[in-house]
Parts: sequence; structure tokens; C-alpha cells
Amino acid sequence: MAWSWPMDEKLVGSSSEVQAHENVIGVAFDWRLNFVTQRFECEESAAYALFGVEIFPITTKQLIQWLPISQRKKAIDAFRQVLTTGVSQRYQCALVTPLNIVTFVEFDIERQEENQLAGTVTPLLLLRDADEVAELFYRLFENDHHGILVTDEETRILACNAYFERLTGYHRRDLIGLKSRIFNADKHSEHFYQSMWHALATEGSWSGAILTRTSGGENTPQDLTIQKVTLAGRDYFIGFSADLSTHLNRLNDREKGGIDLLTQLPSKEKFLRLLEVWHQSESDKSTLLLLAIQPNFSYSTELNAKREFAQFLFEHSHNHLVGYLGNDRFVVGLEIEHHSHISLIRQVRQRMKRFFHGFKQAKGEVSQALTQGKTGVSVLGVDAKTPAALFTHANQALLEMHSGQQRHISFYDHAMHLQIEKKKRLETLLLECIEQKTIEVHYQPIIDLQQWRVDKFEALCRFPPALSQEASVQELINIAEDLDMIEILDQQVARQALSDLEYLQCCFGPQVGISFNRSISSSTGVSQLLMQTALLIDESGVQPDQVTVEITENAYFESEEHKADGLKLLRKAGVSVAVDDFGTGYSSFQYLTQCHFDVLKIDRAFVQNIRVNSNQYRIVRSLTELSHQLGLRVVAEGVESETELQILAQIGVDSVQGYFFAKPFALKSDAQQQFEALSFASYQKKYGSKGCVCDLATPATPHLDPGDPISLAFEYLQRDELNIIPVVDGRKCVGFVDREAMNLHLTPGMGTELETMKEAGLWNKRVNQVMVLNFSTLHWHTQMSALAVVINQLELFPWIMVDDDGDYKGVIEMHSVLKHLRKNLS
Repeated sequence: MAWSWPMDEKLVGSSSEVQAHENVIGVAFDWRLNFVTQRFECEESAAYALFGVEIFPITTKQLIQWLPISQRKKAIDAFRQVLTTGVSQRYQCALVTPLNIVTFVEFDIERQEENQLAGTVTPLLLLRDADEVAELFYRLFENDHHGILVTDEETRILACNAYFERLTGYHRRDLIGLKSRIFNADKHSEHFYQSMWHALATEGSWSGAILTRTSGGENTPQDLTIQKVTLAGRDYFIGFSADLSTHLNRLNDREKGGIDLLTQLPSKEKFLRLLEVWHQSESDKSTLLLLAIQPNFSYSTELNAKREFAQFLFEHSHNHLVGYLGNDRFVVGLEIEHHSHISLIRQVRQRMKRFFHGFKQAKGEVSQALTQGKTGVSVLGVDAKTPAALFTHANQALLEMHSGQQRHISFYDHAMHLQIEKKKRLETLLLECIEQKTIEVHYQPIIDLQQWRVDKFEALCRFPPALSQEASVQELINIAEDLDMIEILDQQVARQALSDLEYLQCCFGPQVGISFNRSISSSTGVSQLLMQTALLIDESGVQPDQVTVEITENAYFESEEHKADGLKLLRKAGVSVAVDDFGTGYSSFQYLTQCHFDVLKIDRAFVQNIRVNSNQYRIVRSLTELSHQLGLRVVAEGVESETELQILAQIGVDSVQGYFFAKPFALKSDAQQQFEALSFASYQKKYGSKGCVCDLATPATPHLDPGDPISLAFEYLQRDELNIIPVVDGRKCVGFVDREAMNLHLTPGMGTELETMKEAGLWNKRVNQVMVLNFSTLHWHTQMSALAVVINQLELFPWIMVDDDGDYKGVIEMHSVLKHLRKNLS
């Protein structure tokens, strides 16, 4: 809309009148106001030049009408306060005189009498016509120092200046009609914005620092003043903004709406709220590692480096919690998922290494600030039970580090700190051991239970005393995996094992093969790793059919490359592939059916203290049967007792491995000689018999339904060959009836001529009222070789035979077992 100003000569005034107007700027004119008469008087010299009237006095109403509507109430309040309190005031306002002259004036007001005010009025700025108003507006609006944005009462954008366009990267034409919330950085809290709008509603203005989102999605800090303006009954908002991104000192450690303006990270209070929210939503599958970080910034570039450090933290935080605590201290929360097969210390070390390793991608100054700085660490569930304690402990661990200390990381929990330091020391020793090739290889025999001889040896890594005295073999292998050195370690063991095979065959027979592990927990892809294994075997000159490569189940199935062609290449060449530690993973059966393997090694967890009819027994038996159906051989690991050997032999596993026969030994050692002297003949005689216990079942045994009358049970038991009648409900045996149980419910007169009517009714009693509920169950395919173990472990006769589903298959009585034992002992 164009500005419209009256152009009447009389209103504009002559040149002499204009000169008169200019001469009054800065001149103080006396005035007085009588509230009884409502008359306003001023010096005559100011009458026309200042107020556009010929003579004074004028009415108070006239004076007020010369003020813009939005300023009238404020002026009236100022006059009344001075009149009421007697305290002088100074008040500035704009006057629009009858000549349409806009004059910005300052009133000095004091009380002269009870109903009279007096003072001076000083013209500060005078705009004679529309051109001057337009020029002033343009210069203010299109300035080169502040961005200006104008919106309506609903914050729809009406206009902005060129500086605002440069500041935000937007074009005016793209902004018109949009709401100003497009500039929200999504950093400040809801309370921050609520406070802003409350100030605008009650005070008409708001001023402060704020983060503004640009068209490129970046958040820039700005000084912002918002002024509410009412024109023609409608409210407008005018925003004046100045860029602070080049004035970092003005942003340092300044917080607005829960956000530190320099780092643009959550402040302490907001971070604690975020931490509490995370804690409330966490599951038992994860915990939190909290790092309180004090980077070492260079003094000359401290503020810029701090901002870049914060930006890197935020952009690479992923699922981290990140905050800024002030005084150059940052805080980072790292989530750790629980893995039952990995110790917490190892998980903490791995997570921290990934975090620090990520900073290698940062600028040199940012990375250096972290590595040369100090970090305090607290672990939820270890040294802290609540988010508040976690936060306090991490900061306490940081603050307790002295400037003269060489270490840069401190754990609040002293025991964990010592373990982490120990792990770092072991990492150094292990790297030296691998580089200097001081690894030793020991061998453990795998015994074929069909031939009762050594089938192969598994090559196992052993470490020098400096390492083995401080940590177990598995701990050191885990460290090698964490260091991504496991591939080199495996290669050293495999190369030595292939070289030693000829010696092992000389000692234990030409049928002996070699088995070694290849870890998938490496940065090398599965396919490439298996290709390298094939090349290693080829270079050794060993026949591929004498080699078994063992792959840990978890590592292989968790790998994204589990369908790689490497396995096919190895197996096609004649190499056997074994799944190690089978049963400890999550997807075992799914991948077992894909037949990528030749051998299944059942983990020690299912073998230890195995008993007939236990859950372990059922699992091992089912795995063995399924594997045989799929054409796989089964090796049971960790056999340490003769009872375990006996049960595994009767289940039908193909081979066993464990301390019962031999611990891993070095070649040409006393342990090797001791094993060479071992004879398998006695074991073959004891556990090599064929047949299964179902051969001992009572033939043609009828069974009863729980609802049958006892008269039917009595009829069956009249046969000499029957002593026990099972009671079967559906397909499950729920009890049995024998002569002893029947006699408890019969009278001497029953079934004779002396039987009474009452006794005759007893024949209709149901079987479930008289049956015996206590009995033992036994799988009907249990091998006869395990009979001695079964007798020791099953306390009650009869033995009810069942299949994999628990369905009834027959009954074995004590006399059948005794008859079999007498026959085999004679």
C-alpha cells in the first residue's frame, strides 16, 4: 500500500515556516497543564513550530489526540502518576500535528500545584513531509546491521529486509505467508518459547539470544528483539536480529531455553532431564556409560575449537546423549547393549574405543583436544543406580584427576578402573606377542566313538606366561578380536597346525586329521577370510580332506555375509566345516537346515553333568538325531567324566572331546606321552554294545483308559504274563495299575458266591481312583550301552517308555532288566 500524505500548500507551510520548524530542534519550551480547567499552555514561540496552532492554550483533549492511539494511554498514565505521587518523570512520544508534521518530543513532567503539572517539552526529531518519513523508514528497514522481520498477529510473515535474507539464506518471496516457526531450531525448550510469548503478551516486547534455523538447516546464534505494534486495531510483530556467530565471546557459557548458545548442546539441567527420560524408557537389555569430558583446547582458538568439538559430538552422536555443562566441560551418554556371552568390562572397553576412534575423523585440533584432555567415567548399574548418581560420579571422576597425572581417563569405580587398565596393558603385551610370533599351539584329541580311536586333533592357541598368568585364553582371544588382530592370530595357529599334522599322524595313525578355528569377528569379510583359509591349506600341501575348519556359531550367524561362497569353496575342495559351540546362538536350527556344514560341535554347556531324561539329555539327543538325518557328524565338547561319556555314547554322538581323555598338550610333552599310553579297548567293551532298551519292553501289554472300571484291570491281571497295566489318557501315560494296587481296593468276598450288593458295586469304581501315579520315564531309543547309567539315575520301576513328544510307547519291568543283566554278566 502506498503512503498517502496531504499536499495542500497551507498545510506544508512556506520556506520560512520550515526554517522555523528546524530552529526548534533541541530547544526546551516551558509548558503547564491545569487538570481543573483541562487547559494546556506552552510558550508562544512553540505554538506553530511545534504544535501547528496559532495560539495557546489548547485543551488537554486536543493534545492527547495529537498522539498516536497506541501512545495515548501511556501518556495519560505518565501525567497522572506525577500528579498523584509528586515524583517527576520524563516521557518521550511522537506528535502528529494538524499540519501533519511528525515530531518526536520529550516531556519533562513535574507537579507544580495540587491540580497542575508543569515542565518542558523538547523536540528531538521533526519530519516535515511524507518523503522524510519514507526515507527514515527505508534507512531503518534496509540497514546493513540488523535483520528485520514483520509478521501479523498469527506470526505469518509479511516482510523482511535484505539483511535478514542474507542472515537466514531465504528469499523474501519464499517466506511471505509462512509462519515464523520455520526458524525454530528445535533446540530450545517449550518453556523457553512460552516465556517469550508471555513477555510479548504482557510487556509488548521480548529480547534475548536465540538459535535460528537457516534455509540450509544450520542453527545460527542471534540477538533478537521482538516488538509488538498495534496499527488500526491489528497487532503486528517486528523482529530485529543480529548475527552472533562471529562474536563467539558473547555466546560463551550463555544458556537460553535449555541450550548452550555457543555449543548448541543441551545445558546441564536439560541434559539431566533427557538422562532421566532415557532411564525411564530403558530395558533390561541395555545400560548407559556416561563420560564427563574436559577437552584440552588451545587458548588462541578456544572458542572456535569448542564450537567445532560440540558440532562433531552432536553430528556423530547417533543414539548418544550429549550435553554441555559449562566451563569447557561436556557430557556424553553411550548406550551399551547387554550380551550374556561378553563380559561387561569388555563391552565398556569396546564402546569407549569406538567412541574415541570416531574422533579420528575429526579435524586435528578437535581430535587432539579430546585425546589430550581428561575424561571421567561412570557406569549405570556398576557404581550408580540412578541417573543423578551416574551424572555426579562421572563428573567426580573427572574432577579428581590431577593436572600432573599422565592418564587421561578415570573411572569412578576403582575396581573397574583397574580392570580397564589391566586390559590396556594386556593389549600391549598381546600385540607384541603376535608381532614377535611367540604364540604356542597345543593339541586336544577328538575321539571317534564308532572306531574308538583318535579321529583328529584340534589346534588351540596358548600364550606365553607373561599373558597366560594374567588372563585366560578366552579373555586374550577376546582382546585380539577387539584389536582386530584375531585374523593374524588364527593364521599363525593354522599355519603351525598344518605343519605339525605329519608328526601327529606318525604318533597316532594316518587317519588323524587336524582341526583349527577361524574367527569371523574380524574386519575382514567372511568370504575373503574363508578364501584366505583355502589358500593357506593349499600352500601347506596337506590333503584338504584331512582338515576341518571350525567357525563359532554366534560369529557366523550374526555376520551379514553368512551366505558367502567361501564355505562352498572350502567344502568343494574336501575341507570339512564345523560349527563350534553349537546351541549357544539364536538362529541355530534355521541355518543348520541349509546344510552349509559337515560337523556340529555341541557346546560344553549341554554336556556338563548330563543325566538321563534331563533337559540337557533331550536336547543333545534331539540335536544328534536331527544332525544324522541331515548327514552331519556330531562332536560333543567338554567331556570330563565317565558318566558323561557313557550317556553320550548311548545317545549316539559320533565323537567326543574333553579333559576326560586329555587336556590340550604341547607336542613331545609328558602329557602327550601319557595320552599315547591310553587304551580305548576297555571303553569300547563297556560302551560299544548295540541295541536299545525298547528290546526289554513287556510284549503285547494292554493299557487302560482313566475312566475304565477296575473290573477290566482285574481281568487283565488274571493273566500270568502281566504284572502292570499302564493307564493312558490320550497318548500320555498318567499312571499304572498292578496287583498290589488292585488288592488295596478289593475285599475277600469280591468275585465269590459271598459277594454282597455293595461289593458288586465296587467293580464299577474307575481306574483313575486306584492307579499308581509315581513312575519313571525313559526315551524308547535309549541305547543299551547306557543301561547301567539309567539304573543309577532312575529310582522307580516300572520304566514307562516315551517318544520325543512324550507319548506312551511301552513299559519295562524290573524283572526284564534283571534278566538282561544276568545274561550279560554270565
